[in-house]
Formats: sequence, structure tokens, C-alpha cells
Amino acid sequence: MITKLNGHASESHSPRQWEEASFPAEPRAVRAARKFAGRLVAEPSERESVELMVSELATNAMRYADGVFSVRVSLRPRLRVEVRDASDALPVLKATTSESPGGRGLQIVNQLAANWGIERLDSGKVVWFEL
Repeated sequence: MITKLNGHASESHSPRQWEEASFPAEPRAVRAARKFAGRLVAEPSERESVELMVSELATNAMRYADGVFSVRVSLRPRLRVEVRDASDALPVLKATTSESPGGRGLQIVNQLAANWGIERLDSGKVVWFEL
């Protein structure tokens, strides 16, 4: 895991604006991504939601992206989490039933997040959510 920190340069005592870590696109990285994001969230009820949503988005990134994916957590002005990968394929919010074998990741994000979206990048995409 590679972690980047971005500090606010105008004041030495300002809190970090965001933290980002990169993970290999392999199954064990999903747990590492979930823990990385969860340790940055102070409120227990928010932490549980963040960990669940990161787990879902990291699983999608691990399955469909080549190489690595990254998770960025911004704490200000509101809690925002981004999962970036190099795949140009956009995830789809699917209608699922209790018998569907999968496809619930974005359904979970849609239900728990205050706001969420998908942005295309020059290479790949970012799926983000806010609480």
C-alpha cells in the first residue's frame, strides 16, 4: 500500500485535507482499503457506513481494473471518499432481487450515501460518495 498525504499549506496547525492510498487489484486489498478509510473516520456510525461502501467499491475496482486502484478520503468540507481505477468501464446501478447473486454494491452506496457519483478520467474513472 502506498499512502499520500496532502497538508493544508497556509497554516502549520491545519488538519490534512485528504489522505490517499493505492492498492494492488487483488482480493486482500479490499480489506486493506476498508481499514485505511475506516481509520480516518472518527464517528463510529459513519465509520461503519464508510467501511461497507469502500468495501463494495474496492471490490468492483479489484475485479474490473488492471494493476492498482486508489482510495482517497477527504475530511473537509464534508466527508468524501473516492475510489479510482484505470478501467474505462463504468459501473451500473442494477435492480436486484433477494435471489440475485451479486450486483448490490452500488445499491448499498445509493442507500447509505448522502450523495454519490461517477466521473470519467483521462484514464479510468472515479466512483465517489459523500456522507
